[in-house]
Amino acid sequence: MKFVTTVFLFLMFAQVSVADTFEVAVTDSLGYEWSKEVGVYSNGCLSPDGRFSKLYCGIRKPDFRIYTEPETSDATRVCEEMGAMLPTKYEFINLISSRITTSNGEKTIFETEKNSRGNTVLTLDGRVAFEQIFGDNDGFWTSTVGRDISRTEDAAAFMYGSIVDSVQRNRELSVICIRPKANN
Repeated sequence: MKFVTTVFLFLMFAQVSVADTFEVAVTDSLGYEWSKEVGVYSNGCLSPDGRFSKLYCGIRKPDFRIYTEPETSDATRVCEEMGAMLPTKYEFINLISSRITTSNGEKTIFETEKNSRGNTVLTLDGRVAFEQIFGDNDGFWTSTVGRDISRTEDAAAFMYGSIVDSVQRNRELSVICIRPKANN
C-alpha cells in the first residue's frame, strides 16, 4: 500500500500543466501576453480524414472568433490547451501598433507605416524586429474569419508584416497564442 501511495503522489506532482507550456514572448499595451511560436497548424476546414472540406469550416461568433463544427481547428485547439486563445486580427494590429514589453522587461515598439489602403503594416525594420521575437515564418493564424463571411473556408492571417484577409484555412501556418496577463 505504501508503494502504491508513493507512486500515486509522484505521478500527481510530476504532471506538468499544459498551461505551464505557455512561454511569454511579449506583453502588449492591452495587457495580453503573447506566446512564442507554438508550432505550425491548419486553422480548420479539415474532414476527419484530413482533407479540405467546406462542410468542416467554421462560423463567426459575435466576438469575431471562429469555431468549426464538429470540432475546433488545430490552431485554436493548441491555444485552448494552454489556457490561451488564438488572437484576432485586431489584436495583431494592436500588437504591431503599440508599445510592447519583452519577456526580459525591455519596452519597445515595432516600426510601422500606412500602406496604400491606409492599413498599419510593419516596415522592413519592423518586420526584422518582429521576426527576432516570433521567428521568421510564412505567417501566423488569427481567429478572424476572412473578409467575405460567406466564404468561411477563409480566415485572416498575419503575413509579411500585415493582415491578409483571405487565406484558405487548411493551409498550415505558425501559431502564436494570447492570454490576459497573469497577476504576479
